[in-house]
Amino acid sequence: MVVLICISAWNKTDSAISFKDDTNNDISFKNETFCKTSLESIGSISEYKNQTACEFTNLKQTVEQSSRGMLYPLHKSKELVLIKFNDSNLIAIEIRSKCLHKLGDFFFRWLSVHDIQNLFGNCTNEVLFRKLFCDPIVTYNISYNEHEIFPYFSNVGLYFTDESNFCTPRFRQFVKTNNDWLNNNDINFFLRNITSCWKYMYFTNQVNIELPSGSLTSDENHFFKGDVILSYSSGFQLYFASKQEFCVNQFLSNLFSDGSNEEALGAHYIWYDYIIEFTSKTDCLEVKTECRRGIKIQFTLYQTE
Repeated sequence: MVVLICISAWNKTDSAISFKDDTNNDISFKNETFCKTSLESIGSISEYKNQTACEFTNLKQTVEQSSRGMLYPLHKSKELVLIKFNDSNLIAIEIRSKCLHKLGDFFFRWLSVHDIQNLFGNCTNEVLFRKLFCDPIVTYNISYNEHEIFPYFSNVGLYFTDESNFCTPRFRQFVKTNNDWLNNNDINFFLRNITSCWKYMYFTNQVNIELPSGSLTSDENHFFKGDVILSYSSGFQLYFASKQEFCVNQFLSNLFSDGSNEEALGAHYIWYDYIIEFTSKTDCLEVKTECRRGIKIQFTLYQTE
């Protein structure tokens, strides 16, 4: 039995209502109240919504030319690719598989609007861009789910990664105050007007966790790390500890049978939904974040004799 303990320093002010991100911008509530009517939320994002229709084929006519975006794969989604722009736009791409293979070298990199559009130069008729949280009619009955890695919000499939632990409890309170029902206008109101939490929001089917290649197939490997790739702030690592002899192989075999995109990406990548589903079906794998927010991390690893 091996015990690993990780302790980091923590300042109590980290849990304050406001904090600084890595671009020195305040991320804080601009309104003192969480509750609002639909009319208020519609008015608050009218400028954002009027930029474009929800679906379009020419990115250059919709997103500011000076903006840059990072591409992420999406798992089991009608839209196969997500673009997270530094101007707060979240755009999914519905694309035919024959045009997907060329994207492998461009995931997890900041690209200009011009470069992103040019990626699909030969697939103009095969690509549809869709702005997320755009249609005000779409409504979600949102539930909060506590999880050992990140708490997440089901039925809308999102979670937050800010190290100061600001966005998750605030969004939870926002959802609760509005009786667990939010439409797209409400979500935009929270992400872009009340806070700047759009920077730290990720979808549970967003592929952004890279596993080490080559060394995971050994039955003797009971502990490994995965790198979480973030658009804003520094990425960090997840630690995976196997409690049983063949747990790692089971974890990987399920990944490949579930439609791994290793061929397109050139490496092993997973998504949060996959971790949630695997750990809910078996307790053979323990998953923790690295030292963040002063949390002590402890693993007990079971080794074969």
